[in-house]
Amino acid sequence: MEYNVIVVKWGTKFTPEHVNRLYRMAKRNITLPFNFYCYTEDPTGIYDEVNIIPLDISLELEKWWWKLTLFRKNNLGNGVNLFLDLDVVIQSNIDYFFIKAKHNKIILISQDDDNWHIFAQLNHDPKTTPAYNSSIMIWYNNENQEIYKKFIDNYKLYTKIYYGIDRFLSYEISSTKFLSLNNSDYYYRNSIRENEISEKLYFIRFPGGKTLVNFNKNIPICVFNGCHEDFFYQGMEKFLL
Repeated sequence: MEYNVIVVKWGTKFTPEHVNRLYRMAKRNITLPFNFYCYTEDPTGIYDEVNIIPLDISLELEKWWWKLTLFRKNNLGNGVNLFLDLDVVIQSNIDYFFIKAKHNKIILISQDDDNWHIFAQLNHDPKTTPAYNSSIMIWYNNENQEIYKKFIDNYKLYTKIYYGIDRFLSYEISSTKFLSLNNSDYYYRNSIRENEISEKLYFIRFPGGKTLVNFNKNIPICVFNGCHEDFFYQGMEKFLL
C-alpha cells in the first residue's frame, strides 16, 4: 500500500518554509513509509526530499481552487492520500489517519463534528456556512474523479459564486460522498476579535487585538482558522522544528 501526504502551494500566501516544516512534521509523526508530494507552480526553496508535481497553470485557477485538481487523474498509484493545508500543525502520530480511508469516499471535517459546530458558530452566518472544511482530506488516489470533472466543466461559474472549495463541496456534491473525521482527530486554533462574540472565552493578546487561542496537546492535528501569520504559532514552536 502506498501512503501519500499531499500539500498545495500556489502564489505567495505560503512560503517554501511552510512546505518544508510540514514535511518535517510529517516525517516526525508518521512511522509508515510515505511519499510527500507538493503541487506547486514554483518549487524554489522546497526540500529535495519533497516530490514536486507542477500545477497545470493553463487552467488559470487561483488560491484554494487548486485543491480540486487533486481529484484529477494522476500517476501516484492506487494508495491512500492524506491532504493537509500548509498551515496545519501536526502534534503527534497520525499513522491511523491513513487507515481511515474508505473506497469512493472522502473523509474530512464536517458539520457533524463538535469542533466544526463551534467554528461555524463563532465565524459564519449559518446560512452561508459550508458543511465541510477541506483542511484535512483522506481518500484513495484516483477515486472521486467526478468531483474534479464537475468543477472543471463549469469552473468559471463555480469560482464566481462560491468563496472557496468548501462551499463548492457542500452545495454541489452529494453528502453521500463524504465521511466525517472524529472530534479527537483535530481541533481549531481560531483568530477572533473579542467584540465579535458574547461568550467569555480565553484570549491572548496579539497584534491587532485580542484573539481566541485554543491549544490541546492531546489531539494530533491543529487546524488554523484565519490566523496564518507567524505570531499566531506562539506556544507551538516545538512542533515546527
